[in-house]
Formats: sequence, C-alpha cells, structure tokens
Amino acid sequence: MHLGQLDLAAARFRQALNCTPAPRRSERVLLTIALSRAFAYGRERDAALATAGTTIPQLQALKSRELTDHYTRFLRDELLGLFPRDATCSAFVARAAWDLPR
Repeated sequence: MHLGQLDLAAARFRQALNCTPAPRRSERVLLTIALSRAFAYGRERDAALATAGTTIPQLQALKSRELTDHYTRFLRDELLGLFPRDATCSAFVARAAWDLPR
C-alpha cells in the first residue's frame, strides 16, 4: 500500500482476511481497517465505507479500547481527510461514533 499499489494491497488484505480464522478477531479487525484504508486511498468510497461498516460489530464484541481508538483515528484522520466534504462519509462517521463501544 505504501508503494501506491492499492489494488494489490486490497487483494492481499482480502486474502489475509480469508485465511485468518474467525476466533482471531483482533487480527481480523486490523486487517479489515487496512482493507478499508486501501479502498479509501484508492478513492473507492463505497467499498471503503462498506468494509469499514463490517468492523463495528467486531469492535462491539471485542470491547477493546485500543482497537476502537485505532478505528476511530482511521475514520477521523484518514477517511474524513480523504473525503472532507462528502456528506455520505460524514454521516457514516457520525453513525459509527454512536455505535462504537464506549
């Protein structure tokens, strides 16, 4: 992803998600955030939001402050930073903030 090969990065993150067992939820959360990040940097807003949305139930189940903070930083600093005036992104981030564990 850091080399700008966003399609390849997304494919690798998907592959890693498919190979990571469900019980390893923390790893799956981090991979899902990375996949959403690859979509966002590739300007694939809808894919980024759909992927980011799948993270919320995982975070609710884990109740990990560290992972929730990591996800929140991604939403605030990267997703909104890449789509600053996008009403759909803003609404998603507002809904996510409401749904995240406190």
